[in-house]
Amino acid sequence: MASSPSRHSYSVSIPVQPAGETCKVAGASGKVKAAPVTSIAVACIAKTTYSIGGAVSGLTSGQSVTLLDNGGDSKTVSANGGFTFATKLSTGAGYDVTVHTQPTGETCTINNASGKVGTTNVTNVAVACSKNSGGGGSGHYWIPFNAAPFNGASDGQNGLFLIASDKITSSPAPQYITTQTTSNLASTFSVSSGTSILLTPALLMYQALGGDGKTHIYGLTLDDTSSLPTPVQISSLALDSTQTICSNGQAQTDLSDPTTLFIVIEVGDAASDCGTGAATFAVVHFKDSAGTAPTTVDIDDTEIDPLYANGKLAGLVNIDDKDSILNLYADNTFNSPTHLVSSVSFYEAVAATKLDYSDPLNSSSNLFLQIATNSNTTDPTGLYYLGASSKSVAKVHVGTIGDTVTDDNNLYFEDTTSGTETDIYQVPLTNGTVTELFEAPTSGTNSTISTGLIGGNNSLLVFEQETRTNATPPVDSQAFFTIPVGTLSSKANQIGSTYPGLLTQAFLAAPSGAGLPGNKLFVTLLKETITPPSTITFGYSSTVLALDGSTNPSPTANSAFGSFGLTEFYLNGGVWKVTGITDKSGGFGGGTLNQVNVSTLSATPMTTTGGGNAVFTPATFNGYTGFLEVFASDGTGPGEFIDINVLNAPSYGAALDTGNNFFYPLIIKDTSVQPY
Repeated sequence: MASSPSRHSYSVSIPVQPAGETCKVAGASGKVKAAPVTSIAVACIAKTTYSIGGAVSGLTSGQSVTLLDNGGDSKTVSANGGFTFATKLSTGAGYDVTVHTQPTGETCTINNASGKVGTTNVTNVAVACSKNSGGGGSGHYWIPFNAAPFNGASDGQNGLFLIASDKITSSPAPQYITTQTTSNLASTFSVSSGTSILLTPALLMYQALGGDGKTHIYGLTLDDTSSLPTPVQISSLALDSTQTICSNGQAQTDLSDPTTLFIVIEVGDAASDCGTGAATFAVVHFKDSAGTAPTTVDIDDTEIDPLYANGKLAGLVNIDDKDSILNLYADNTFNSPTHLVSSVSFYEAVAATKLDYSDPLNSSSNLFLQIATNSNTTDPTGLYYLGASSKSVAKVHVGTIGDTVTDDNNLYFEDTTSGTETDIYQVPLTNGTVTELFEAPTSGTNSTISTGLIGGNNSLLVFEQETRTNATPPVDSQAFFTIPVGTLSSKANQIGSTYPGLLTQAFLAAPSGAGLPGNKLFVTLLKETITPPSTITFGYSSTVLALDGSTNPSPTANSAFGSFGLTEFYLNGGVWKVTGITDKSGGFGGGTLNQVNVSTLSATPMTTTGGGNAVFTPATFNGYTGFLEVFASDGTGPGEFIDINVLNAPSYGAALDTGNNFFYPLIIKDTSVQPY
């Protein structure tokens, strides 16, 4: 300290305290005399700090919630009970506890979240978690099956049964809802999206005989496995033995609420009335009570394609079969239609902007419609674009539309008008501006070339070309190509080699958590061999190709890939592989089932673990596939996915859970299983 002149005053202070300590000055002021001042004393002591914490309640087993204090000091809690943040605070400091990451399908709220620290630890922060309404894409749920005995079986039975997703074992006990023959009418899902998309069954509507001997419509909620759900009759519809529900379609008025599910049904007084104009059409809502009559509507086809804006129903597309007019209706009252296209002989909705899966509540949806018309020059055959906001349709492309695929940003389609050459086009999902990407080669004199779109990853489009050489027997080979999106390419970039055989699987996948869509192409081929005079054998092989062409591995014999993805074009880590196939008849018999690490491509044999949540995913369009894997009749290896239209399916199966654990086999003795 610099010296002070005699008789001057002095005052010593501490402008900045050291971190974690409090310092005080003794003898801090006075007047300078003839001698140096040596009596000033600075004493520092550590501050007393106190912890911030509380308790979590209601958190489902296997879930976790991440909390923050004052925007940092992250704390992840994976079980109910007490928690404490790592950083302590001193008396008078403020604290503010918030939820940084909610548990999947649950919502946690906080009481006593903020305040100032006193002279004791803070222990009263209360975090209460609860399951989201409708299941929210997580938690346990019922998996529904439609059962029928095998041909010649003596102890199988008809009916609708359920298996709880948290009680999957090697041989689960079916919980029968009814032993009457049932037929599915509609089902819907709870959606959870993040780095991966998960859909879990929420509701089911089906028809079955009631105690009065008449056919009624019933509803089940599937999102709570604590007790077996009770069927509830929906609407007053009561059909006698001669009447029938000919066909049906479904939609929701609000994608965030599964209970807004409704169906459109065609009812005939006899089966012969179906499709003749003699049947009547009606709307039935999941929320309709047993005393509510179905609402009769003036339409003549139950195929409806919904149009959503921000998760709410913005319109329904339906064809007038009598007058061949494609109509847009504002809602499910089907009043005052807007005529879109006339002289329609065929139509199909081929794409929509994130309609109800990856972004179910926040995107306006636009439909792309493939339409064939009867020599109509005003509304020719081609691709049309229908916007949710404008409620109007615009011609996008005139010509015969072939294969279509989408990625996050674009729809890609083939024009096969010429019959000999396939042209590939791109159109953004948000508008109708078309860009030609590629003109595929024409077939030669001794071979036939066909093109098939596989998928896109927002920057590259992937397609395959199959060449069939005219011979006895014909020789098939496959080649795979990429082209950049956004501009016409004169030449496609081949990835990998040309492979012999028929293509049975080709899909894109990305490492789990990497986002959608995929960056690796998984390929499965099936080669047919004829040994004179007439013995035919089949052999599988598979390989994985990088879209940038950096890898070209030789196919692995006796192996095949499959997927548990939302669709075959959008996969995020859910890939299985069968190795060591011995079956030469075209099945996977004798093989070992493996879960594939999409990042490293390592394959780990799947083993029964018991418990967990089985994934239930929908197929691309109608019907549901993907959560149950059918095994060959001898139980030695997987066969194919059970589809809604499969009858008398084998009794061996397996289910994948949300943690990519595999459960097998599900053995339903003497019962054909058919998931809804």
